[in-house]
Amino acid sequence: MHQKFTMRNHFKKNILFLFLVINSYQLSAQTVVQGSLEQLTADSLIFYYSYHGKIQKVCLPVIDGKFTWAVDLREPVMISAYLPVLSTTMKYAFYAEPGNMTLTGSVRSKETFRDIKISGSRTQHEYEKYNALVAVKYKEYLDLNEQIKRLPLAKRAGLESKLELARLEYSLIIPETFIKSNPNSYLSADLLFDLSSKSKGEMISELYKLLGAKVKESYAGKQVLRYLGAIKNAALGESVSDFELKDEEGNSIRFSDFKGKYVLIDFWASWCAPCRAENPNLLRAYDKYKNSNFTVVGISVDKDKSKWGKAIKEDGMPWIQLIDERKENGGIIDHYGIKTIPASFLVNPAGQIIGKNLRGNALDAKLEEVLNGAKP
Repeated sequence: MHQKFTMRNHFKKNILFLFLVINSYQLSAQTVVQGSLEQLTADSLIFYYSYHGKIQKVCLPVIDGKFTWAVDLREPVMISAYLPVLSTTMKYAFYAEPGNMTLTGSVRSKETFRDIKISGSRTQHEYEKYNALVAVKYKEYLDLNEQIKRLPLAKRAGLESKLELARLEYSLIIPETFIKSNPNSYLSADLLFDLSSKSKGEMISELYKLLGAKVKESYAGKQVLRYLGAIKNAALGESVSDFELKDEEGNSIRFSDFKGKYVLIDFWASWCAPCRAENPNLLRAYDKYKNSNFTVVGISVDKDKSKWGKAIKEDGMPWIQLIDERKENGGIIDHYGIKTIPASFLVNPAGQIIGKNLRGNALDAKLEEVLNGAKP
C-alpha cells in the first residue's frame, strides 16, 4: 500500500512539473496562438514558417479540435498552417506576431474554411485589407484576359493595354501605395522585399528610405538593404570582384584568370527556357569574336549537376561553364542581387562592367563597338 501511494504521488509531481514547464514557456514566449476549430478531428497539425531565412516545421498536438502554439517570435512572421478539410489538406496562411492570438472557425467544408479567422494580429489585419485590394484588381485582370481570348487578334489591342494596366496595379501599384501609406508596418518590409525582384533599384531605394526604423531592423528590412548593396555591386562601371567556382570537372576557376579579355558573364540554368533560347545567339557572338580578345563564362544556378551537364552538351556551348552552388547563400548571384535569369554582364579587360543583360543584336552591336577600338 505504501509503495502504491508513493508511485501515485510521484506521478502527480511529474504531471505538475510538466504543467509548470509548459505554462512557464508560454509566459516567456513572445507569441501564443490558441486554436479552436470545429470539425477538426486530426490529432496533430503542421505549421511551416521561415524565420530569419530558415524554414521551420512545427507539429502541434490537437485535443478536441483545440491546440496551443507558443513560440518566441520577435517580429511578425507569415505562417502556413495545413488543415484537413474533408478528404484533402488546405493551407491557411496568416501572420503571427508577438502577443496572444486566437484562430477560430470550422474545417467542415471548403466554404467554412474560407471563413477561418485569426484575431490579435495587427499585421494579419493589414494583410487582409491589402489582399482585398489586390483581389479586386486580380479578378479584373482575369476577366479581361478571358475577354481577350474570345476576341480575334485584330480587336485585342484596346483591351490588352487595359490588361497590362490591371497587372501593373495588382503587382506593383497597390503594394507601392501600401508601403508609402504604411511605413511602420512590417508587412511593408515584406512587400518591398517581394518588389525587389520586379522593380528597378532606384524605386526600391526610395521606398526603403520611407520605412520606419523598427521596420528597417526587421529581417525583411535587412534583406532589402542587403539587396540594395548588391545591386550597387552590379552597377555599370563597377569592378567585378574576383571569385572562384568549379567547372564541370570539378576544377577551381578564378575570374581573374580572364583578366585582360572582354568577358560576357552569362547567368543561366538548364531549366530556364529563355536562357536556353538565347544560347544560339551567344554561340554566334562567341564564334564571331572569340579570336578578338573576347570569351564567355557561363555561371549556372542549377541544383542538378547532371541536368546542367546535359544542357551544355545539347546546346553545344564550348566556353567555360561554372556552377554557383551557394546561390542565394553568399554566392555570386547573391553578391550581385540577381533575382531572375537570364542575366549577364559584359566586362572589359580592366574588370569593369560595361554592359548588362545584352542579348541578340544588342550584344553584337556592343561587341562590335568595343572590339573595333571604340572606348567602352
